[in-house]
Amino acid sequence: MVLPSSKIKLKFGFDSLRFPEKPGLLKTLIYLTMLKLEFLFSDKEKAFGPFYQPLNKVSLFSWKIFSDFNPHHYGDWISSLKGSGLETFEADVVKKMIWLYKGSDEKITGMLTSGATEGNIFSCCLGKEFLLQIGVKKSYLFATSLTHQSVKKASRLTDIPLIDIPLNKDFGISSYHLGRQLKKIYKNESVGILICLTLGYKKTGTSDKVEEVVDVVNKASKLYPKMKFFLWIDGALEGLITPFISKNFKPFKSSYIKTFVVDFHKLAHVPYPSSLILFRKNLIKKNSPLENGLFESRTGLAAISFWSLINALGKEGFKQQILKCQLLRSEFLSKVEKYFNKDDILNSEYGITTTLILEARTTEKIKEMEKDFPVRLHQDFLNIEGKKKNFRLLKIYFLPTLNRNKLDSFLESLRTHLK
Repeated sequence: MVLPSSKIKLKFGFDSLRFPEKPGLLKTLIYLTMLKLEFLFSDKEKAFGPFYQPLNKVSLFSWKIFSDFNPHHYGDWISSLKGSGLETFEADVVKKMIWLYKGSDEKITGMLTSGATEGNIFSCCLGKEFLLQIGVKKSYLFATSLTHQSVKKASRLTDIPLIDIPLNKDFGISSYHLGRQLKKIYKNESVGILICLTLGYKKTGTSDKVEEVVDVVNKASKLYPKMKFFLWIDGALEGLITPFISKNFKPFKSSYIKTFVVDFHKLAHVPYPSSLILFRKNLIKKNSPLENGLFESRTGLAAISFWSLINALGKEGFKQQILKCQLLRSEFLSKVEKYFNKDDILNSEYGITTTLILEARTTEKIKEMEKDFPVRLHQDFLNIEGKKKNFRLLKIYFLPTLNRNKLDSFLESLRTHLK
């Protein structure tokens, strides 16, 4: 973020190095007011970057009116889904989301978190606890070279070795290599396998095929009876898209899927931090250190904000917003396909992103486009079918605020850089 306020800050004499000796309430309030006015009349994208998305007005309204009370959630309602005061907003959000994902609130519960990083780490902690409870002391965590960095953090924090499973040609976890790795690990002794699956990888927008992985796991459970599994889904960007587009989206359909993590502060434009983890009730025993979540100091504002948004938009409101994004993506693809081979364009069926595989010679020129358009250039070694290759990936986000004029401008700039 580029702050246009450096001159104002210097004018008021704020010392950026030392803790102030005396109170400065009046000049602080005046400075903040002037700063807000400067932002109000500035170009928001220039100030905050091309990914700037205005907050949903309903969620922002609810956040503002309750912020005076600074509501705090201790998570005491998790076991019974009963509570008092503002806790009922979070309980209601959890119930509504369980229903949206076609689950049962008799078997599934959840809580709001700060983001998918917390959700993934908490999922890994729940997985380790679950496996220890059934007598499994040795475990491995499976992920791909595209899996979110938070899963690597979870591996270190829980002291569970991380194993890289190759991607397939569609840039999702390879079921073939997953099966081979399970066979390699099994030594006719108790072993736990944790697997993080992703719906919309950060660098490619591609997704793992959950049903294929579940099928591999189901077969492995019969072949290797002492191997126990704990799978979870990082909903990433698509976790709050797919249920509004697909009638058959049931993340908890398989009993192997234990938790589901999804962010509200991405597509829903709810104030940060606002995310959700749903998990099976049998994972947490009474008086467990995990009973109140990973972080016990949690604001209640996120629950109020998302509760307001859910009721204001409804399924139809979410769906219309998503379809608008997907329509822009379709229009872009129809124009860009002539410049790329089919295999160099990565899409997910329900996503609102497209990723282009670039040649090395175009990388530096296209990097400049990040300043003006909602795109990210990634360069990384990815494990595809057991072979590591250096990829240059341009991921394009078709956000709700993107319009056709901006899209045409981006396409023209892309054409120029590809020449």
